[in-house]
This record gives sequence, structure tokens and C-alpha cells, in this order.
Amino acid sequence: MNFVPYILRTILELGSGVGLTGLVICKSCSPKKYTFSDGHQKVLQQLTENIRRNGFLLSEEPSVTRENPKTVLSVTELDWESATEQQLLNLDADVVIASDVVYDPEIVTSFSKVLKKLFHYTRAGTNLQVFVASTIRNPETYRLFQTTLG
Repeated sequence: MNFVPYILRTILELGSGVGLTGLVICKSCSPKKYTFSDGHQKVLQQLTENIRRNGFLLSEEPSVTRENPKTVLSVTELDWESATEQQLLNLDADVVIASDVVYDPEIVTSFSKVLKKLFHYTRAGTNLQVFVASTIRNPETYRLFQTTLG
């Protein structure tokens, strides 16, 4: 995995789940800020526990670990369907990542919608980069994702 796009960046992960992708990124490079997000309260509780078990702190102050002493970590609830302009601006991301979220046709439209909002509401002068890692489980669902992105 090439971690160069993440160094000293403000990263938003959509659909963090248990946090595996974010934990690997935070332990392997030095993002300035990393925001884990998910839309389900129980998932966020487990995610928070997993982050702490891996030696990170969640606070406004930088997490102090041997691997990356400067990364600020946060966990937030983010409903893709109802995310507001202000909510997305407050996240202040310049890199958005998502891993294994394009699998259910019922959420593909919401996922595409939040990606479009992120591009639209990104602060002026920010060169937003989006990385989506996905396997094609169902070709129809993947086509739906491509279509809804436009």
C-alpha cells in the first residue's frame, strides 16, 4: 500500500466499521488528522474500543503513540443520506477514503450522494482526493455505483 497520499493530510474515512483501514494508516504514516466515521451507534462504540485497544487516544489533542506522535484522531457519526453542508465542512477533509462499502444497492445511492456533497462543500483551495477500495461482488451493484456517481 502506498501511504504517501496520507502523510500530513486530514483524512475522513467513510464507513469505518471496526477501524482496520484507519488503524493501519495511522500506524503506518503520519496523517495530521484522521476522522473515523460510521452511521451506526453500536459500530461506533466498537470502533472506539478498537482504537483505544491499539494504543491511540481520542481527543482534540494529538494522540501520543510511539508510531505517530502528532495525529489527531476522532470518531463521528455520519449518516450519508442526511449529512449537512456544515457537518461536512467541519470535517475539513482533504482526503476521503472508503473501503468495502459498495456492496449493497440500498446504500450505494447514499454513498454516492455523500461523495458528491463532499466535492461540492470542500473548502476553497482544497484539492480533495477520494480513494474507494472495492471488490465487485455483484456487477449490478457496481454498475449502480458508477451510474449514481455520474
